[in-house]
Amino acid sequence: MTTFIRVAEIWVPTRDRMKLQFGGGLYGPLGRFRATSEATHFGFDEGLPGRAWAAGRPVVMTDLENSHFKRGAAAKAAGLTCGVALPIFAGDFLMAVVVLFCGADDTHIGAIELWHSDLDASYELRLADGYFGAADTFEFNARRTKFPRGYGLPGRAWKANMPSIAKDLLNSKSFLRSQQAAEIGINRGLGIPYLQASGHTWVATFLSARDTPIARRLEIWVPNEAGDALIFHSGDCDQNTCLAMDYQNVRIGKQDGIIGRVWFTGIPTVLHRCAGDASPIGRSAAAAGMDAMLAVPFIHAGRLGMQRQLSPGASTVPAGGDVPRAPRVAGHWPVRRGQVVATATSTILRCLFNCLAAFCAGPRYSIGTQALRIAVRCMALRGARRLAIGAIG
Repeated sequence: MTTFIRVAEIWVPTRDRMKLQFGGGLYGPLGRFRATSEATHFGFDEGLPGRAWAAGRPVVMTDLENSHFKRGAAAKAAGLTCGVALPIFAGDFLMAVVVLFCGADDTHIGAIELWHSDLDASYELRLADGYFGAADTFEFNARRTKFPRGYGLPGRAWKANMPSIAKDLLNSKSFLRSQQAAEIGINRGLGIPYLQASGHTWVATFLSARDTPIARRLEIWVPNEAGDALIFHSGDCDQNTCLAMDYQNVRIGKQDGIIGRVWFTGIPTVLHRCAGDASPIGRSAAAAGMDAMLAVPFIHAGRLGMQRQLSPGASTVPAGGDVPRAPRVAGHWPVRRGQVVATATSTILRCLFNCLAAFCAGPRYSIGTQALRIAVRCMALRGARRLAIGAIG
């Protein structure tokens, strides 16, 4: 089985925070595209990752050969036709940008949608951008559809204020476009909300068919009442329909496998071999034939404030102040407290591909073969909610 998403990559700020650099990724057989990515940097508002950084919300790019996409020739050679960038902020502080790529052919059925609502103008979500491949009729109807808060997959993610997994859309009464989806075979979806202090709401939705799922497994983990461990919230897997039962007594600590490490730091990461993760999540994924994982954190309403200085001589930020989104402050700051972590599992076209999202923290973190030094300062995330989304395949 192949997946709708073919490539996943992570971009993190450089030490001086002036640019984004390669932080790891899952490319399957697309080694040349990976090599091009490893040698690439993006400035603020430059390329797909840089534009998501500047916009502070997801950005969909349906034409990878245009002037805004720096790796157009390499993407064309790899057969990639669409990309979506998902920025991860703690307040105004950029942690990373996750970029997902799709390819167009007759066997890949799915859509990537970006919904938007401005509360000053409307209380409904309208389609702002999207990629629909050959599903022209579905796109036509989507551009004429509006979702109130709490209705449809975009509205449900908006109301919950956290990512939402939708299973068996063809028979779901809560999926308002089930008849249209049935015509092209779409049957599952994932919605990720971005609520901004300005009153703007953005929701990115990923829709796919049974034979080309977004991910072969999706899981959402949330902190328990004590806040010292993660517990299973919801999920979907093509090999295991009893995830809730299997995870009933599982507790994931802040250093327990990839999910625990990502929860601990707030930095997305990839795991190239599920069998190498000794946590219950890693063992379950490996037993189901999943190969790799991508972890992506979700942080809502986070505000960073200074806790303490860990070493002298570093750049300072006023206590209780916000770190600006523009690249003005050097260093990385680990996030200490989270609310939600989700994981997902998927297979990439022509290869086994796994992605798992989570939070990481500590004096160092490692993504792929690259190890980066994190901050000399420890910042606290106040009132934040986190979610990690991963894929295994």
